[in-house]
Amino acid sequence: MKDNRRNSLVMMVAVLLLWPCVAQANAGTPLIWGEFLHLTGGNVLIGFVEGILLYKLFKLERKGRCIETMVLANFFSAWIGFLGLQIFSEFVIPWTIENAKSYLCLLVIVCWLVSVLLEYPFVMFIFGWKKWQWTKALNGSLVVQTISYVVLVGWYLLCGSSTLLTRCTVVKAADIKLPESICIYYFAEADDAVHRLHVGQDDDTAIAKPDIDIHEPVRAKLVAMTDGPEDTMASLKIIVVDDRPRCKKPRIGTVLPNFAEAGKTLLELPDDRGVYCHYQWQWIGRTLGTAKDSNVRFQTGFWPQQGMYLMEREKAPEGKLDYDQYGFAWREWTFGKKLIALEMPFLSWTIRYIIQLPGDFILFELHDDQICLFDYKTMRIALVARGFGATAVVE
Repeated sequence: MKDNRRNSLVMMVAVLLLWPCVAQANAGTPLIWGEFLHLTGGNVLIGFVEGILLYKLFKLERKGRCIETMVLANFFSAWIGFLGLQIFSEFVIPWTIENAKSYLCLLVIVCWLVSVLLEYPFVMFIFGWKKWQWTKALNGSLVVQTISYVVLVGWYLLCGSSTLLTRCTVVKAADIKLPESICIYYFAEADDAVHRLHVGQDDDTAIAKPDIDIHEPVRAKLVAMTDGPEDTMASLKIIVVDDRPRCKKPRIGTVLPNFAEAGKTLLELPDDRGVYCHYQWQWIGRTLGTAKDSNVRFQTGFWPQQGMYLMEREKAPEGKLDYDQYGFAWREWTFGKKLIALEMPFLSWTIRYIIQLPGDFILFELHDDQICLFDYKTMRIALVARGFGATAVVE
């Protein structure tokens, strides 16, 4: 009777773990559910298999003791080791798109070693704490953890999204040839100052220090905008939102007044409310200069797994085209393929604030602190600067 109940429990957990990894935007992502299943029912299934393996491979007695002990071992190692490494990864490792693949592979190896060590006392308990069994117990821990990690790596590859690492080639920013007239302004992570640069040129320069808090309640954005519809010159301004849910009036500070002709800036926005709503909930990439005539657009989503999508212009859109204040009409575009995304254990990076440059090059913010350049035609990506809140201007 006990064996039947135990087998029923294992089958139920297996069904949950093998359920297709599909999630809607309002229900989390496959990775979130995958981690939840791993840290809960998954540990029961893994512990059951590891206990059977130890019992069979090392010809141990008391199969039930092997299974129960390894189930406890898996809960202990998963919650202590896995979550501890998550914290270590977030606050210690200096992640960038340039080193992400190397650090991720290294962390998988570290996770495996930590699991071997954390579960070793439990394996020793199964072997009876005999001194002459220490080596055999260590071998047992190595064997079962190696098998388990092969399964876990496959599970997380199934549930996660790693196309930003697997499909893209990381290059130097200078290797992606932008028109020399494009200038980028951003907040530098190192000093919080407004910096100015041309991609591929060694001219990254701090030009101003903001006189308002650019981190609270959310990080500020830079935007080149006119003060009124009749103005011919745009100013470089800082937008900081005070109350996201209600679209209340943001704080706006001016960095450089009258620094560019209105036609060469990214946006001309009609009011402060438009600035707020656009910047906080903007999923459609904004166009700069001649990019507005392109037959493609780019969209991102709320979750890291949604990544960046390609949108193509309809040849004959149905119905009236209702353009919003930014010149975008949904009926004019159809969704294409997902280009890139990155949501894996230790790496869950959102894509935000897409700027479509002339030539269909993409400037975007990755994980709040990396300003990246993406050539979707050749699938090359480059780190432009460590910072946030970028905007671009045609000089």
